[in-house]
Amino acid sequence: MRRFEPLPSGATEEWVRRLGGKSLDEIIVVLGPPSREYGPSEWTGDYKDKPSVVIRHTKSLEFAVDGEPVKTVLIHVGDDGQLAYEFRGRELPMTEDADGDSGR
Repeated sequence: MRRFEPLPSGATEEWVRRLGGKSLDEIIVVLGPPSREYGPSEWTGDYKDKPSVVIRHTKSLEFAVDGEPVKTVLIHVGDDGQLAYEFRGRELPMTEDADGDSGR
């Protein structure tokens, strides 16, 4: 499993202000073409005090950015057209777990 350096508190606020309220086409103008595009995906959000929620994305776009500490911005397009943002720090090297599995 890929792991990423944790982002410091507040590191994503500027990105949300910069991208928030823009259409996907406008975000592509700001960030340039995506480095990767992923197809449909489905996630289940489990909450302690709420029922589980299924989240569906029609596609996700990954952008490599030169920012510090944010290195990757992912834009997930919901099946309702809403955009969700994911920000990642530098990718950490793979490490072996207790079973000797490298997580791949």
